[in-house]
Amino acid sequence: MLLGSNDTMASEKAADLFKMNNRLLIVTSGDGKKGHRTVPRPRCVNTEARIHMQRLLELGVPESNILVEEESNNSRANIVNSQTLLIDAGIPMRRVIIVQTPLAQLRANLIFAKAWSERSEWESMISYPPILELSADMPKDELDFYLLYALREITANMDRCYNRGCPEFGHQMKQSIPDDLVELVYRYFVKLGGMTPPIPAENLLTADNKTSQILLKRLAIFFRKTFERIDEGDSQTA
Repeated sequence: MLLGSNDTMASEKAADLFKMNNRLLIVTSGDGKKGHRTVPRPRCVNTEARIHMQRLLELGVPESNILVEEESNNSRANIVNSQTLLIDAGIPMRRVIIVQTPLAQLRANLIFAKAWSERSEWESMISYPPILELSADMPKDELDFYLLYALREITANMDRCYNRGCPEFGHQMKQSIPDDLVELVYRYFVKLGGMTPPIPAENLLTADNKTSQILLKRLAIFFRKTFERIDEGDSQTA
């Protein structure tokens, strides 16, 4: 299952898997024309699913081994819509390899693991992410893009896992998040213009009260909006 992103490196990894086992069926998924980028490359002019399919065909994967799902615009919709597509095609989905761009892989794993745990007839799920190699030699705007994307993903996961007031609470497996990572989020939150959080980093994920719920949501919104400015071309970053 090749999830939506503008990162064709994921397509290349899926093609590598197909070359190891040409019986694989690859489901490409994602709309993405109006969504954010996952790597600092041009936006999709077609759907993410269609772009992945085109890259797979270029790499030698037969069209008969590809299904295309072009309606989903988030990871949960990826799995639901892809499952529906497979059921409609009469294809049981019991063993799945997830391929996603690296910084979105954790979110995909947690959401898929939650769905997987609810389906006793499914046999196994394997995560097969590409490798993101960051380098000090990268242009600053690329490093800023990856940093803000990572902070966006971390705080969104914190919100979904620990904020009972979040509409998406319970949609994914709960992820243990170390205190030093929360402290890192706090430091960048203040550095980028946020107020000093009223709850110590080591208590944020265990407080489970109204104040912690508000703070978790504030952090998630702050880094989502900060990343959106980067994604839209604003050069003012960390």
